[in-house]
Amino acid sequence: VCMTDAELKAAILEFAYLEGEFVLRSGRTSNYYLDKYRFETQPEILRELGKRLAATAAEREPEAELLAGPELGAVQLTLAARWPAVALTPVGCPGAAAGANSTSTE
Repeated sequence: VCMTDAELKAAILEFAYLEGEFVLRSGRTSNYYLDKYRFETQPEILRELGKRLAATAAEREPEAELLAGPELGAVQLTLAARWPAVALTPVGCPGAAAGANSTSTE
């Protein structure tokens, strides 16, 4: 399943957007909060974000060989971006590469 930008936005809002009163790490308060842990547990959302992160990284740094993310902050997103053309991208989706359903990491 491939998502348009509008579908991805709607899915993130459905699973991760919270309204209420939140105290942020800075001590400031907010009436909304985007809980990344909620969307990171949704394979379809994670796959789509990974594809977009990988495309952006390839566009900005085409010679890059490594992709890193802060521990606990973006491990799942970094992993999804690392393998968008391997097991995470269904064949037939824009951006799918040869071997899209392979389990190989090469």
